[in-house]
Amino acid sequence: MVKWSSQRVAEQFREAVLYHPMIQDAKILKARAEKYLEVEGKHGHYLAKKEQRQLKERRDEDMRIAEPICRAVSRSSTIPPNDPECEDAEGKS
Repeated sequence: MVKWSSQRVAEQFREAVLYHPMIQDAKILKARAEKYLEVEGKHGHYLAKKEQRQLKERRDEDMRIAEPICRAVSRSSTIPPNDPECEDAEGKS
């Protein structure tokens, strides 16, 4: 039977934890997350403003397309009141 000192057990445990594949994956993920947050922190406001500007431009473009379609037209210019096809124009039924 081998007696291990508490220091030896701690060293073995530390080595097992440091080189365990799941721990290595966690370290990689943490490094990637930190890098992403760093980049997002530097450029996040710029990207958000750019996206807002693009959205506003699309809305403005949609409004320009919709303007001619939603034009108010008086009834007299669309149906002449003395048209025989439209007897309701003068109240005749």
